[in-house]
Amino acid sequence: MSGEVKQRSSYWDNIKGFLMLLTVFAHILYQLQNNAESINKTVDCIYMFHMPAFVFVSGFFGKSERARSFAGIVKLLFLYFIFNSLMGFAYGCSSLLVPMYSFWYLPALVVWRLTAHRIATFKEINLILFIVALFAGFFPSIDNTFAAARIICFYPFYMAGYQLSREKSEALAAKPYRKRLLTGIPAALLTAAGALAAYSFFSFSDSSLLMDAYPEPIGSFGRISIYVIAFLAIYALRQLSPDRKLPLLTTAGRNSLWIFILHRPLTLLLSDRIAALDTGYIFLIAAGASVLICLLCGNDFLAKYLNAFAEKGTAIFTSDEKTRFNFSKLALLAVSLGYLVTVVLNAYAGFTVDDLKKIMRGEIGGEEEESENDAERDVIWPVMTAQQKSAFDDAFRITFAGDLILLEDQVKRGFDGKQYDFSDVFAYAEPYISSADLAVGVFEGPAAGPEAGYSASNYDDGREVRLNFPDAFAQAVKDAGFDLVTTANNHVLDKGTDGAKRTLDVLDQTGLDHTGSYRNEQEKQQNRVKLLECQGIRIAVLSYTYGSNYINTEDMANPGGAYAYLTSVICGTEGEQFEQLKASVEQDFRDAKALSPDLILVLPHIGTQFSNSMDDEQRVWFEIFKENGADIILGDHAHAVQPAGIETYNGKNVYTACCPGNFANIYRAQQGDTSMLTEVYIDRNTNRSSAEALSRCIPSHLPTAITPPFRFTIFRMTQSCGHI
Repeated sequence: MSGEVKQRSSYWDNIKGFLMLLTVFAHILYQLQNNAESINKTVDCIYMFHMPAFVFVSGFFGKSERARSFAGIVKLLFLYFIFNSLMGFAYGCSSLLVPMYSFWYLPALVVWRLTAHRIATFKEINLILFIVALFAGFFPSIDNTFAAARIICFYPFYMAGYQLSREKSEALAAKPYRKRLLTGIPAALLTAAGALAAYSFFSFSDSSLLMDAYPEPIGSFGRISIYVIAFLAIYALRQLSPDRKLPLLTTAGRNSLWIFILHRPLTLLLSDRIAALDTGYIFLIAAGASVLICLLCGNDFLAKYLNAFAEKGTAIFTSDEKTRFNFSKLALLAVSLGYLVTVVLNAYAGFTVDDLKKIMRGEIGGEEEESENDAERDVIWPVMTAQQKSAFDDAFRITFAGDLILLEDQVKRGFDGKQYDFSDVFAYAEPYISSADLAVGVFEGPAAGPEAGYSASNYDDGREVRLNFPDAFAQAVKDAGFDLVTTANNHVLDKGTDGAKRTLDVLDQTGLDHTGSYRNEQEKQQNRVKLLECQGIRIAVLSYTYGSNYINTEDMANPGGAYAYLTSVICGTEGEQFEQLKASVEQDFRDAKALSPDLILVLPHIGTQFSNSMDDEQRVWFEIFKENGADIILGDHAHAVQPAGIETYNGKNVYTACCPGNFANIYRAQQGDTSMLTEVYIDRNTNRSSAEALSRCIPSHLPTAITPPFRFTIFRMTQSCGHI
């Protein structure tokens, strides 16, 4: 794949062709791992050896001067710049430092080719590279930025291929094929058995197979097992590869570079089209499509023009001769302009004509004005007196935690070989939750049963995030002290309506009270306004979500829509649908007030992910809630901590927590490990509207941000999240 010897070898082309077929097949299934355990297991077992084997072959072909020549390196960088950028533009990433999907292999080849011949002479270099690769997993900072983790951790395979002499290779290929089968078949069977055993014991996530940092120290032993299995697979492949031309394999191997570069968008499109099919059909279609994609992207006719494209692109930087304007130059110019446009758009994102007018009028800008405003906002927070502390201790406390989610690694770590147990998730936070008078959480995902396939993505790993929690998670949430969970969220239909309904059955069987989603229209009408009576305080609860992933919002928001009965939707800020949804919310509040509650609590699932600020939808809908009589608004969905505080609205205090961040979620990037427990305190003596709660217990001179009746406490739950 990475170069050529003087005379093409069908032996090596057949190995590359077979690996290319496996790669395409695995990439089609990659997006669908949460469909079924059999798909997940197949992908993980292939990933244990297919890339190490490719790297090994690249090392064998990387010994030539041509491979590490200036032109050879420029060619790889040119292809990376063009194709990785196009993929990045298509999927919303515009950084050359972050390889998209399979394109990490091109910068990796650049590093390996430039360094292998320099370090190959060191004594025990293979052992050194292995130790470095093993210890790299203990450093999360070594990540996919410019493929650093994979360059380091796959280097032992490249070096092993680099050190394999052509004489030894030719001697093996020249052996009678029957004799090679006698050793190759047992080696292949041993590889398969080892892969299945390692899969069962270590429960590899895709991030582990892609050489990301270990989530736990035991991951180092998992990496050792991957190395053993991969080298065994390489041995088996070398024994089993025929040394003669085979119609598909030899051609695919000869043109494997172009299959590798072109196939990924096709596999992504196909995965979306077959996601709803039965598992058997998915395997069948994936196998057939792998052959067709290899034929389409790896035929000699297409390779002729692509090789010319690459050579002309390389010549732009390596040749002194002036050449005509060609497609390679056009592609280079187009991608360069694409980055320029992206920079401009990002720089002025959210900038409006009104903002420009304010700048012209001098209403925006000015360091002196900003400094004065900052001084005005500076607050000296008073220390709580003993009397105030006693009042808070005696008050009714509502504790709200954010998103309770299980991603792939969390599910796998919760399995002890016999059953699932997620009690460790809440080990550090349980005292805060269980001591609340009313603990509320966001059960953000279905419990659709094992046959539906548990969560098989860790987010931002190239796969669709379709969540599914083992039933034991509901029990862990209950045991942690949660009294109520809202199921109105964007993952409610990740496993279809059957999964959404089964979730409610599981929560009922667990004894965990819930609101936000319903089995049918009748149940929705009866329960969309949930009345809680807790220690003499009547609380009306309303839950909403902006929609559900992979579902047309109109099917959920419009009356008569296919999923209109399932949950209550809020979305948009204007238009006919917005007005319709607003009217529905106003009716919910009228129905809630008819129950004569002391408090109206709203649980909206809305906002911009990974943003610390409210977006326009949050502002509009939160305002609607307050206009209609909300006392407490506890929002979530952003997966980042957003503002929380009190304001006086229509003569009463309203507490709003825009989002408390993740709570049970292993995703740590983009502030994913930051969380807030929101505590709202209500005076037990009034049992009336929140306007009076605790108002007698705190002096009137306290700053607005902590005016009665509420107090909120913030914790950074890194220990809890890290223990998942």
